[in-house]
Amino acid sequence: MTSKLKTDVLETVSGSGTIALTNQLTGMTHASVPVLTTSHIPTLTAAQMPSGSLLKTSTRNYPASGSTSSSGFVSVGGSVNYTVVNAGCALRVTQNVNLGAGSDTNYWRRCRLLIDGQSYGALTVAHHDYDNLYVPVTMDEYFPSLSLTAGQVVVFQIQIATDNSSYTTAVDDAYGDPTLIIQEIKG
Repeated sequence: MTSKLKTDVLETVSGSGTIALTNQLTGMTHASVPVLTTSHIPTLTAAQMPSGSLLKTSTRNYPASGSTSSSGFVSVGGSVNYTVVNAGCALRVTQNVNLGAGSDTNYWRRCRLLIDGQSYGALTVAHHDYDNLYVPVTMDEYFPSLSLTAGQVVVFQIQIATDNSSYTTAVDDAYGDPTLIIQEIKG
């Protein structure tokens, strides 16, 4: 008499250990393994992700060129609007620009990135040297508590200034467009 045992799961009584087969299985010509497809890969929502997880990255290259001889900060180029996807997220903001001098004279050139009209120390840089050239500058900061809501539009704006009104400070996209990288991180 032939017996058939049909089961989807075999496990020991205690739920752990090894199940050993003492007799050889006969009649089996091959083993079938299901094909792995994307339907087998679980998708986690932002709410299911652990704190500190990267939820979204957005990179914007945009033209922003201009110059000023003002000692007060002046907006240059266009602003960048960013729509928040995940409520309560933290932001990591990285801004790369080409900051230049208008003269071969030693003076400070300053640049900052505003977030919704607000300046932050880590997103403000100052540079000086004796050359009339453009220097790549990076501003980078993590903001854990901006109280952001989904759908909220956040505005980013580059501003520049000089410490000597006889000389200009410039941002120029002829040396490569400024790059703004915005990362939403689970708070």
